[in-house]
Amino acid sequence: MTITIGIPRNGDFYREWQLLDYDEQPIDLTGHTLEMDAREIAGDGTVLASAVISIIEPANGIFTVRWRGEDFDGYGERTAVARAASDLKHTYPDGVRDVYPYCLLEILPESTE
Repeated sequence: MTITIGIPRNGDFYREWQLLDYDEQPIDLTGHTLEMDAREIAGDGTVLASAVISIIEPANGIFTVRWRGEDFDGYGERTAVARAASDLKHTYPDGVRDVYPYCLLEILPESTE
């Protein structure tokens, strides 16, 4: 499954998500870490930007993801859609690490305000 995330260059993408297990029950995120990095090619190359992730309701698996458009200022053309790859890395307290769906980031041209 691929998720497409649109990030405006002069704004932010900010969402609240919930991490569920295969039975669609919340995963308790107490003591866990979550990371998302953007790269030009999935799993390879230099990190272009990193999302700010906050676990807000650990017992219910709820967290927020914020991608800042300004973090992509030096990437791609400012007047065209630029694309990058990302995924959610989930590390359990015992060090086991899962990588969840691949994300396609679309960095959108600036809009006039």
